[in-house]
Amino acid sequence: MYHAVAYSPAPATHGLSVSPDAFAEQMELLRETGFTPLTTAALGTAWRTGAPLPMRPVLITFDDGYEGVHRHALPVLASLGFRATVFLSTGWLRGRHDEGGALDTMLDWDQVRELAAAGTEIGGHSHTHPQLDQLDNARLGFEISYCREIIAAELGTAPDSFAYPYGYSDRRVRQAVGAAGFSQSLAVGNALARRRQGPYALKRVTVRRDTGMAEFARLVDGRAIGRTFARDRALTKGYAVVRRTRAAARAVTGR
Repeated sequence: MYHAVAYSPAPATHGLSVSPDAFAEQMELLRETGFTPLTTAALGTAWRTGAPLPMRPVLITFDDGYEGVHRHALPVLASLGFRATVFLSTGWLRGRHDEGGALDTMLDWDQVRELAAAGTEIGGHSHTHPQLDQLDNARLGFEISYCREIIAAELGTAPDSFAYPYGYSDRRVRQAVGAAGFSQSLAVGNALARRRQGPYALKRVTVRRDTGMAEFARLVDGRAIGRTFARDRALTKGYAVVRRTRAAARAVTGR
């Protein structure tokens, strides 16, 4: 899971960004070690139909829709013949659907179309990037469905894959994503994706600004993931309790 790819990202995105040079080096390692990148939709189709996966399959995903994905990541991916998935928060992208709130420079829709034309899968990531599990049913449905409608209108094809903002979901959110027409969705979890997780709770590992090459090599091989993300997992579990409490309180008060 990537976010911004930039030499000088905004402070709000710095920790979850990677430099263009680091990204290129990471992709070259995937090539050298025999990984085969595929799209999220391709993985979902293979697991639903029982079709064989390529040798050493890997998903390369980008959340939010930062401009550097087009400027810096796409040339690297194209040079290696790699497929990837970009999950868009449609209300953050530059253009007529922009609602403000973006953390850094975002893609515009011409760039999104160029990514799609190059073979990149375009997925949904909500409209305004809220914590979906904290929304009432009406707003939840809007955030998911409106995002899908905008992408379909701009690209001519409705997206098939979704990723949860912040990685947060619960059963209600996952059901809403399926009801909106998405066939699979990605969380975070900082673990390898497994078929048993189900199509709407597939896990990913986070690549950050401080992810060195030795750590990246261990992550893609599935080694020491638990130790690497032990603090993240503890924080996630603690915050999950807080979110559930807040959601329950809002349900009682009707707000």
